[in-house]
Amino acid sequence: MKTDAAIGAARVQQRFEQIRQMDAAAVEARRRRLGAMLAAEQAGFEAQLDALDETPEQAKARMIARATELKDKREAERQAYVSSQLERQWRLACDPLREQDSKLILKATNAARAYQLGEKMRALEMEEAEVRPTPPCS
Repeated sequence: MKTDAAIGAARVQQRFEQIRQMDAAAVEARRRRLGAMLAAEQAGFEAQLDALDETPEQAKARMIARATELKDKREAERQAYVSSQLERQWRLACDPLREQDSKLILKATNAARAYQLGEKMRALEMEEAEVRPTPPCS
C-alpha cells in the first residue's frame, strides 16, 4: 500500500509539474505576443512622431510659400493704393467733376442741416407745449 501511495503521489506530482510547465509555456507565449504588440505599437508611435517632425526642406518650402503669400498681399495692397490715388488725382484734375462733387456735398449738407433744424423746432414745440398750461374746457 505504501508503494501504491508513493506511486500515486509521484503521478500527482508529475501531473502537477506537467500542468505547471504548460502554464509557464502559455504565460511565456503570451509575454512574447504582448512584447511583439508593444514593439509594433512603439514603432507606430515613433513613426507618427517622425511624421510630425518637419524636415529642413519642408520648413524651407513652408517659409518660401509664406514669404510669397506676404509679398503678393503687399503688392495687391500697393496696387489698390496706387489705383485709388490715381483716381483721386484724376478727380481733382477734372474741374466739371469736382464742381459736381462740391454741389452734391453742399446739397447733402443742406439737407442734413434742414433735418436738424426741423428736429430742433419739434423739440422746442414739444417743450413749449409741456410748459404751457392747457386751457380749461368750458
